[in-house]
Amino acid sequence: MNPSEVIKKRQRMNSSQVAEWLERYIDEHYGEICRLADCAEVLGKSYSYISHCFRRQYGKSPEQYLLEVRLEASKGLLRKTNLPIIDVIRSVGARDDLHFRKVFRERIGCMYTMQPS
Repeated sequence: MNPSEVIKKRQRMNSSQVAEWLERYIDEHYGEICRLADCAEVLGKSYSYISHCFRRQYGKSPEQYLLEVRLEASKGLLRKTNLPIIDVIRSVGARDDLHFRKVFRERIGCMYTMQPS
C-alpha cells in the first residue's frame, strides 16, 4: 500500500477506530511522543476530534492515558533495572523530569528510590 492509500484509509476511520489506533500508537511509541497533536496530523484529523473520540471510548483524555502508560513503564524499569531515575524518565519520553517525579510520587508513591539527577 502506498503512502497516499494509507492516508486515505486513516481518513475513513470511524470514531472507535480512531480511538483504538491512538491507544495502540501510544502503547507502542510512548517514549517518542512529544505532542499528541502530531498523531492527529498522521490521521488527517483535528486534535480536538481524536481527543474527543479517545475520551468517549476510554473515559479519559489521550494525555491522561499517555501519562499512565509512562508511569507504568517507569515503574517497571525502576523495579527491573538499576538505571538512575533521570534515565528512566527520559526513556519513557517524559520531557519535564521535575513534574514527572511529582506525579510519580503522587500516583505511585515513594516506594522507589527517586535519586537526584
